[in-house]
Amino acid sequence: MRNRYQSELKKSISQILIFRSQDPRVKEVSVQDVVLSKDMRFAKVYISVIDEDKADEVLYALDCAEGFIRKNLSDDMPWRFAPNLEFVLYKEIDFGN
Repeated sequence: MRNRYQSELKKSISQILIFRSQDPRVKEVSVQDVVLSKDMRFAKVYISVIDEDKADEVLYALDCAEGFIRKNLSDDMPWRFAPNLEFVLYKEIDFGN
């Protein structure tokens, strides 16, 4: 059941960032994964950024927009609460030569 919620959160957060956010800094974000805690009150949102030089700025913008994102999640999701969000930069392993 938690896996289903994680995938719904990933989809909803992506849509909120793309279609509802007015901040251009978060438009360049791709949500890679969402991991919910066992009690589903906390979620780590793993993101990747197109321009990695602006990663700190984008993470700051996302932290500032957490309330906005949670409000939209609570409107979209049939849950009693929206989880607290922590945005983490997704680090891919580079397999290049």
